[in-house]
Amino acid sequence: MDLSSIYKKAQNYKIHFFYGEIDVIAYFEFSDGIFLLGKTGEETELLWGVNKISALIKGLKVIKKRYKGEFIFRYAGSINDVIDKKKIINRYGYTLEKTHIAYFCQQIKGFDIDSDGIFNLQKNEIDEFLKVEKLLFTEFNNTKAELITWLNDEDYIILTYKADNQILGFIVINVYGKSNCFIRNIGVINSKRQQGIGTKLLLSGLNKALDKGINKAMLWVEINNIGARKLYEKFGFIKDENEVEVVFKVVEEKKG
Repeated sequence: MDLSSIYKKAQNYKIHFFYGEIDVIAYFEFSDGIFLLGKTGEETELLWGVNKISALIKGLKVIKKRYKGEFIFRYAGSINDVIDKKKIINRYGYTLEKTHIAYFCQQIKGFDIDSDGIFNLQKNEIDEFLKVEKLLFTEFNNTKAELITWLNDEDYIILTYKADNQILGFIVINVYGKSNCFIRNIGVINSKRQQGIGTKLLLSGLNKALDKGINKAMLWVEINNIGARKLYEKFGFIKDENEVEVVFKVVEEKKG
């Protein structure tokens, strides 16, 4: 299956959500939309392109019957558009999981910080890393295969914060284009929060990106995570209300 041609076809639809790499499970093409179901990390996700929101609802209904399992799908747009569309989608029984808003830093600055405790992730630490990640996040978790690949890829920065030889936090950054990077994930275990570890990880990661010639960064943050949003704003990130996404879960109906 030629994913590039499918992604290109998706651009012809008025509203769509296609991105990144996916391990395909099934492809559906209807008269009013296209849908690609597959694995993105540990999640099963539905990517889609339609001309009307009603076509998205129609396609979801068909795919839910054909695929016996849970999956997520996303809708993105301006904050007002997303608020309107999530009300419509909610009416059809799809559970809202998260609402994310984009933050952009248009000029990364170098930061003079104490990098004590910050390390590059090592291959023999991947299993421990994944356990910590699952403690912190219930969705969009990375796979072991992905991490192994990223460790050998110059376009990825994966840093951990360790104390007493234990991973207590981490940051994953993906470099793309000539001057941009995407902060895929950053987290600190609950018992070690409010101790400056998140700040140290963020600034260490940005310094590493700057060393690679990268001067712009973006990330998604849960809209209700006020603490994280304040941290990003403190270091030059600005929210963009034209870049908001909601994540919905389609749950398999239990019989009986």
